[in-house]
Amino acid sequence: MTLFSVKNTTWFFATMMVASVAFAFGQDVVLPDGDGKKIVEDKCTVCHDLTYITKQHLNKDEWTDMVKVMVASGATVTDDEMPTLINYLVKNWGPGGDASGAGGDKSSGLPAGDGKKIIEEKCTVCHDTDLIVAKRQSKDEWTDTVKIMVASGAMVTDAEMPVLVDYLAKNFGPQ
Repeated sequence: MTLFSVKNTTWFFATMMVASVAFAFGQDVVLPDGDGKKIVEDKCTVCHDLTYITKQHLNKDEWTDMVKVMVASGATVTDDEMPTLINYLVKNWGPGGDASGAGGDKSSGLPAGDGKKIIEEKCTVCHDTDLIVAKRQSKDEWTDTVKIMVASGAMVTDAEMPVLVDYLAKNFGPQ
């Protein structure tokens, strides 16, 4: 099998075109003005749309870790750009709010409990709560799911993991 066959090349370009169109539809977020805006536009949107950023409400240490993960994954943010970017992200999407007004009620469908805040702050960065509420898994299955999400970049700490898994198993276990 040839790596660069006509068939493989055609599928690659078709996939890229579809991804570009899907990406364009996810760009309904308007970034607030500030020193880091251009860095976000030029560096962050290469891989994902702006809603990925605007759904998060991280503190400075968490944004720093997130940017480092993105750089390790291939983002081309320079050391000189990093403080400007992180300060911009914290100012606009720190723990206090949502600069874009794009976020909805992330807590809908979640019962009260110790893990609710973790889901609202960490899981809804990528997922709607509807996905979590609809899923019914055992504690072992939730443990595996959370480990996979952490390995994929979810910013759940080691201390938060058992709290989150217990909450998910209690509220969204098998029926």
